[in-house]
Amino acid sequence: MSHLSIVKNPKKFREAFFTEVQNRPIDASHKGIINVLLYYIWRGIFNSATKVMQGEGKPDLALICVSTYKAFLPLIHLIRMGYTGDTFTLMRSLMERIALLGYLNENQSLIGKYKDGKLKLPDVAIKWAKENSLPNWVQLYSILTNVAHQRKEGVAGSLFDENSIGDAVRYMLPSSKPAPSLTDETLALLWFGIMATDPISEVVLSSQDFPKYPNDENLKKFVEKDDLNSYETFMKNFVTKYT
Repeated sequence: MSHLSIVKNPKKFREAFFTEVQNRPIDASHKGIINVLLYYIWRGIFNSATKVMQGEGKPDLALICVSTYKAFLPLIHLIRMGYTGDTFTLMRSLMERIALLGYLNENQSLIGKYKDGKLKLPDVAIKWAKENSLPNWVQLYSILTNVAHQRKEGVAGSLFDENSIGDAVRYMLPSSKPAPSLTDETLALLWFGIMATDPISEVVLSSQDFPKYPNDENLKKFVEKDDLNSYETFMKNFVTKYT
């Protein structure tokens, strides 16, 4: 299927779209990293949902835990299909949900007001995260805000999709250049999200079966050694690249 046929022919365009879903172009190079990430997401959902079913702790906060971990899944699908630009936009919303969880956990008297829609969010939650979450929260949230508000970063992001439709569109544009791969950066953002969420969830769930990342010994029981090695190599290379 040629670049020109994808752009000119709606049937070819549709075929290219569904082929990307089936082929999952990112999986081959990042399968191990995604598998480790999926373990932590599963663990968060399972432990949070269990708390809700057992009626333990604060069910409202546990439900927000479930929602927060589940929100990682569509971002993984976007990365798998090569839509890294839009992943940045949704990551901003995920950061706001993480901030919401942390803010309400430390201000549980406001949960009822939040449920009634009478609490101004996400402003107060983001303010909480800036003061209480990971050190580089402010910088990342500011960058993602530029993307989400469609400044030049957001507009450009959708032109650099790492799939056949993105390749075809760039091929047709004047002075097009090869797309820089942002897969590593988007996956690293999801790991940032896990590192920000787990410490909050550990407190919310008050469970011995929920040690925050990266202190979960059960990981080795459920993830293949090759995947763990791929993940460790990815993290080391990413840190080296940006330090």
